[in-house]
Amino acid sequence: MNPPSLSLVLDASGPTTWVGLLDREASWHATSSFDPALESLFIQAEQLLLTHQLRIADLKSFVLCDGPGSVLGLRLCAMAILTWQQLQPAPAPVFQFHSLSLAARSISSQQESPSDFWVITDWKKTAWKGVRSHDSNRIHNLPTKNIETITTPVHYFPQRKQWVPLPIDHKTIPYPFESLPNVWSFPGFLTQNPTPLLPDEGKKEYVKWSGQPHRKT
Repeated sequence: MNPPSLSLVLDASGPTTWVGLLDREASWHATSSFDPALESLFIQAEQLLLTHQLRIADLKSFVLCDGPGSVLGLRLCAMAILTWQQLQPAPAPVFQFHSLSLAARSISSQQESPSDFWVITDWKKTAWKGVRSHDSNRIHNLPTKNIETITTPVHYFPQRKQWVPLPIDHKTIPYPFESLPNVWSFPGFLTQNPTPLLPDEGKKEYVKWSGQPHRKT
């Protein structure tokens, strides 16, 4: 599945926030990275469009990284897309991907002989999230005891918040945002939604993000 031509990409899942424009040939027209997302996301995205003499109305789709990663960053990107969709008579669709899946597919695409490996990132004090290379659309919650049983190579990219070191031999990698055009046509990588959807950590399925903060019950 490929998004329509001319897409705005938002990815605030990690320590660095990324904004990009994908052109009609499914390659980068422009990218911008900055930190943090809260103060800069709207400004950077609008500046990117202004620099290239584009308007929100010119966009044919939005592409959103839905995590795992910074909850604040993910919600901010979803809110931005929802806001911009309201400015369009016919809102552009949203295509979504997982950061771990992007990393796994990027690594696989660079291997001459595909091999089995894990890509892991921080989640909680005693748990991580990860995907296995041969099933990179399925995100696993990995408690420490599960991490320690992994015998295949492990690639790790850090989040802004790191509680404890990953307790297994691994290779630290940069988050490969800019490799997105090389892998987004792979089957199952992108999902299409009319509006942004963010995962509910307590469930396996996705639920529509309401934009409301969590409340104590």
